[in-house]
Amino acid sequence: MNRLKELRQKKGDTQEVVAKAMGVTRRGYQKWENEESQIKPEKAQQLADYFGVSVGSLLGYDEVPKNLIEELELQLDHVLTPTEKEDLENNPELRNHYLSIVRNRLLYNQRKEVEKTAQAFDKDFIRLLKEYSIYLSDNQIEQIKDLMKTMSNINNRYLMVAMGAGYQSEMEIAKTYDFKQLFEYSSTWKDNYSSIEKESDD
Repeated sequence: MNRLKELRQKKGDTQEVVAKAMGVTRRGYQKWENEESQIKPEKAQQLADYFGVSVGSLLGYDEVPKNLIEELELQLDHVLTPTEKEDLENNPELRNHYLSIVRNRLLYNQRKEVEKTAQAFDKDFIRLLKEYSIYLSDNQIEQIKDLMKTMSNINNRYLMVAMGAGYQSEMEIAKTYDFKQLFEYSSTWKDNYSSIEKESDD
């Protein structure tokens, strides 16, 4: 993630102040800070100079794990447009900038997939309420949906961390106690647990 918000708050500036210094509208700056639009190379440098950091630090790449940068490098050819590839070839110093673009586009695609899943969930949830004649206010419906989606995201993040680190003992505890039923109805959890189990046997 870019560090605009963190750097701005550390400097004690408002969004309006930074936007004015960059020669853009407040909304334009907001889009940068919220990663809704790409920061052009010259503006990235201007922002870096303003906050007194490197462009890599501004874009969050100084602290990005090496393996993530390698993953993004592999995606450069697939994600960048022909014009952007040519620009990168002619200006290799812009590599971090284009890695940031690749990352943001991949995240955007992931968000779109999450939105599709959320929409499908909403429909299924209303169908469930109808089938079992459950009467809830609009506010209660939204609260329950948000809670369930949040729980799902938290559990998936937990799974990915445990899987990525190969924490077999934590997965064993999860399977025996806190997430026993989840292992029964989620093929993702079952399959990933099986793969960890197999690796430990080997």
